[in-house]
Amino acid sequence: MLTVTDLSVRLPGPHGRWTTVLDRIRLTLTPGRACVVVGETGAGKSMLVAALTGLLPAGAQTAGSARLDDIELLEATARTWSTIRGRRIGLLSQQAAFSPLRTIRRQLLEVNPVADLAALAERCGLDAALLDRHSSELSGGQLRRATLTSALVHSPPVLLADEPTAGLGEAELDPVLDALRCDEDSATLVITHDLQVATEIADEVIVMRRGRIEAPGPYTERLWAAGRWEGR
Repeated sequence: MLTVTDLSVRLPGPHGRWTTVLDRIRLTLTPGRACVVVGETGAGKSMLVAALTGLLPAGAQTAGSARLDDIELLEATARTWSTIRGRRIGLLSQQAAFSPLRTIRRQLLEVNPVADLAALAERCGLDAALLDRHSSELSGGQLRRATLTSALVHSPPVLLADEPTAGLGEAELDPVLDALRCDEDSATLVITHDLQVATEIADEVIVMRRGRIEAPGPYTERLWAAGRWEGR
């Protein structure tokens, strides 16, 4: 279980000023459930993922708590993160992190030599033969699905996915959405601006605005109305 309690993050700015980018965030990820966070650009969604994966910008100040079972993530050392990130918390970031010098398959086997890559690729809607190519040989949609395969290579109990459907065509969405749906042993936090995607996979939807979780009201009603009207 991942429990976030009153998580706040401040970033240093010019002239000694600080900017609050997350303000008293509360949420709980439990096995078998998917939590989807939506909101406009700049709402703090990606910063939340950074805080939960130990990837905040240098100089960031944190308050509150983010606990993964018995581990306080806000106090975790680099050594602790080396045992958590990828293994206990999988991360699907917006940027692919594959080396252009080695094939996708080789890089995934370096991370987990016993992974069933064919099954993982199929789960993510990716032809397993594409794993034998370099990242520069894949289309944007193929690379996105390869990155999801990488995030699942250790079968982590918690998956954080930042804009997982970005750049995907209509035909590519369904297998990715299926891969993001939780089984009874895993929990997923999905960051997205696509409200229709959110409604398809979410057990809980959280709306963020200006670094805070927004209570139901005119803003959330306008956001959802716009999302439903615009579609995918």
